Amino acid sequence: MSPRAVRWKTTRTRFDVADLTLDLVLLDGFEANVAHDAQRRRGRPDTRPGADISPMFGVPWPGAATLGTMLATGPDLDGTTVLELGCGLAIPGLIAALRGATVVATDVHPDAATLLAANARHLGVPVTWSRWDWRDPAPPEAAGRFDQVLASDVLYDGSLAAPLAQAFADHLTPDGTGWLTDPGRPWIGEFVREAEARGLTLTEDLAESGGDVVHRFRVTAGAARG
Repeated sequence: MSPRAVRWKTTRTRFDVADLTLDLVLLDGFEANVAHDAQRRRGRPDTRPGADISPMFGVPWPGAATLGTMLATGPDLDGTTVLELGCGLAIPGLIAALRGATVVATDVHPDAATLLAANARHLGVPVTWSRWDWRDPAPPEAAGRFDQVLASDVLYDGSLAAPLAQAFADHLTPDGTGWLTDPGRPWIGEFVREAEARGLTLTEDLAESGGDVVHRFRVTAGAARG
């Protein structure tokens, strides 16, 4: 799928993550883009705001920064395979690519592809994009199993806990590692129960990003089952 033209207000911002510098195109403020989108839709009753077209995809979230720091300072990723779920700006996926991983970044929002293509090109790294709602069967680009499966700040609704746990179970290699960061939303407990029911092992610790406490889960497959 070819990236389409960005219809949002964008800016370029520099992020320093450990010893890496990311100069990224992103949306110029969440609230400003919500207002911009509402103005654009005025007088068009056939189009309604929804999760798949919300500007949430194009702003940096604390969980993504936390996960990106972990990848930038963690074990060697050179030659590994990485799948990012609900990537948004794909900050963790881009960092994994800079460290030598082969990365597939996925999101339900169609405009995520445009920013990802621009940022990957600017950083000089290849990243494969696939539009995917992980409540549905995986498209060919995201099919199979990966050494690392990443997700940050994606549990914004309780109905997502079970399909997210299933995505980890379906796509982690037997000796792979998954990472989930979350700001402490109410549904994290449900995700833990759903993951353990699928044979996944979870280990939690706490990290801090910009003054926000972030729950960080290490997910291992063990005897994962669907």
